[in-house]
Amino acid sequence: MLLCILFWSPFLVWPTISLIRSRSLTPDESRAKAVALTVFTVSSLSFLAISCVLDAYFYWNIVAFIGLMPLLTRFMANPVHRWAHYIVGLLLILTFVFNFTWMPFADFIGRRDRGSASDFGWTEIGEHMRAAIAAQPADLIGATRYSTTSQLGFVLGTTDVVKLSPEHSQYDFWQGDGSQYAGKSALILGDEPDGLGGGERLDWLRRHFTTLTTIDEWQTVRMGHPIYIWRIFRGEGYIP
Repeated sequence: MLLCILFWSPFLVWPTISLIRSRSLTPDESRAKAVALTVFTVSSLSFLAISCVLDAYFYWNIVAFIGLMPLLTRFMANPVHRWAHYIVGLLLILTFVFNFTWMPFADFIGRRDRGSASDFGWTEIGEHMRAAIAAQPADLIGATRYSTTSQLGFVLGTTDVVKLSPEHSQYDFWQGDGSQYAGKSALILGDEPDGLGGGERLDWLRRHFTTLTTIDEWQTVRMGHPIYIWRIFRGEGYIP
């Protein structure tokens, strides 16, 4: 919830409180205010409930703020307040542009952001995967996350990539129980948490294949910083 406020702008908190406490100037504003505050309340409370049990991302709650924006302008008459909001917004925009074009901002300052880092280097990932497919053809092409599966399918230009991991996602509805893959071999793109040291997804792969070997490994590097480790596994004899 704090991230929601930060990325929306801390300088919009007081105008929002002022809006809630104010009387509408026109019937149109009154109706818009009722709709905007209802959406804001329902969305934010739902997001708060979700965040108590899951890793919730701030942008899931973006719908809460859209309707409020045009109503807040009359509560930002103070130019210092207004420019503080503009400056914070510009800094956040520059941070996000840097984060998704050059390298993850967290990695740049010595921390880790696996979510952003996994979006870099997909041209290289596609080249590694195509080389593995050419050298060791397999029945299936898979990945160890639903997000990685969709990204891999996009970079390879195919809808045939399958999710091979324990996490639940839309792929469970598309793939069913996986019984149709019984006995098949697979080339599997595994990201950093699935490394050779173990992990839930790697343990799952070991249980669901007769043999599992690593055939490729490389790092995504940005501005001299290694930001992600990728591996390609080969599994033989899939066990549903």
